[in-house]
Amino acid sequence: MTMKRYEVDFKETWAWNMLDSRMLRGGKDMRFDPSFNTYLKINTDKAKRVLFTMTYEGTHNTDGYNSANKISPAFTFRLGNHVYLSSQFDYAWNKDNLQYVSSSVPLGNQILPIRPVVPYYVMGHMSQETYGLTMKLQVNVTPDISLQLNGSPFTSTATFSDFKVADNTTSSTYSERYIPIDPASLKLSNNIYSVEKEGVPVFNFRKPDFSFNEFRSNVVARWEYLPGSTLFFVWEHRMSDRASSVINGWGDNLDRMFGLPARNTFMIKVNYWFSI
Repeated sequence: MTMKRYEVDFKETWAWNMLDSRMLRGGKDMRFDPSFNTYLKINTDKAKRVLFTMTYEGTHNTDGYNSANKISPAFTFRLGNHVYLSSQFDYAWNKDNLQYVSSSVPLGNQILPIRPVVPYYVMGHMSQETYGLTMKLQVNVTPDISLQLNGSPFTSTATFSDFKVADNTTSSTYSERYIPIDPASLKLSNNIYSVEKEGVPVFNFRKPDFSFNEFRSNVVARWEYLPGSTLFFVWEHRMSDRASSVINGWGDNLDRMFGLPARNTFMIKVNYWFSI
């Protein structure tokens, strides 16, 4: 009779009201409502040649506005001591209603309904999606010679809406921590938002939407030419770009990613063991 073995790791934690002194990057402390933090990992038998793992991590605030979720399916394949192959896919989707956007110095008189504050600390509702894939292949040709290949495409996109200015940031009442910016007062030109009052600009901030793509890979060849002495040949390949035009989904972003200019780095490392 063959027994199948599975392992499950589950954790649930609770965080009370917290003050974040760094969230506004030089501004006042920001209060966050309590949150539930969930961790769940399920994997097959680690002693087997093929291992499958599924991981979920999530944080949900009781205010109902903020949440962060991430799932990570992964597998590992081993063929004796000669071949090791692993791959992990990560997908994360986050919503943050008080995401920091900018600290903006007033352009003129303080004409927003807020206590005189210099600068204005602008926040917004951020919807973010992140995709990542990590692949690794290691081949041990002989006990002295091995080859390792690593590849990791990565994409993160975010859109912002419902802009607001920080106000009574430590208030126990959520809606008192900010003052909404009237969408009718926002003017967008050349990716710069201008907040106006009766046609007079009050302050500006850059449109925070972004799409970041990066592909990193490397090849490492290892040769132990003498006992304790090793020679490494390394080739690193990297492509990355951050754009303000957002493309949703991963397929189109992959097309954009592999059309980016590349940077290649070659390195040689030598270790020699001296016997004393």
